[in-house]
Amino acid sequence: MILINRKIINKKNMPENANVNTAQPETGKKQFLSPKIWLGGGLGLLLIALGAYLFFRASGSGEEDFGAGEKRIYEIAIVVRGQQNPDPAEDRKNSLKAGDALIAQGEGHQWSVTEKTSYLILKMNLTDKQAEALTRPEEVEIAFSDLSAEEQKRIEEEKALAEKEGRDYTEETRRETVRARAYRVKIEKLPPFNPDLLPAGQPFLDQVYDWAMVEKKPKIK
Repeated sequence: MILINRKIINKKNMPENANVNTAQPETGKKQFLSPKIWLGGGLGLLLIALGAYLFFRASGSGEEDFGAGEKRIYEIAIVVRGQQNPDPAEDRKNSLKAGDALIAQGEGHQWSVTEKTSYLILKMNLTDKQAEALTRPEEVEIAFSDLSAEEQKRIEEEKALAEKEGRDYTEETRRETVRARAYRVKIEKLPPFNPDLLPAGQPFLDQVYDWAMVEKKPKIK
């Protein structure tokens, strides 16, 4: 009987010409991964890291991609009591809600008494594009098929006239406001304050905030 790797083989039951490999497996040799495996693993980790970065960038409240630009201090007048309209569609289009920016002005702007007592004024370090985005309504492009029959006819006539005269025709992009503001300031993240006490003075003018205090409103379903 032969003991191989802790298994017993009975030679009596084996053919005479059978070969039994009694060699022990080699130990102590280093096993190296193929360069292709290393390359594939590295690319996989890179893609995972990139995906995580893009996910957190999109889901977080960090810097939005408004392009490069120098930042400066703005003073933002922010609504603290939301407006209401009994018509839901008109309310969404025209009513400013708590956290919406009414207007953005440069640092040191002389606010009127009405503005200082009606709105929360915050100093924010923003690019020009970020300041503009805060006061911009949310708009969607109107498809040609959604235009009125009269408007569609007018566009077709303009195209035909331009073609007849040998002119290039560029159709005007038509947009519709669907919400009064696309972004809002997260005033609920500020220390507690009473809007009724704004006539006594603005509570946060000694602080400077940035785009991290801003969030994009969820899509309208």
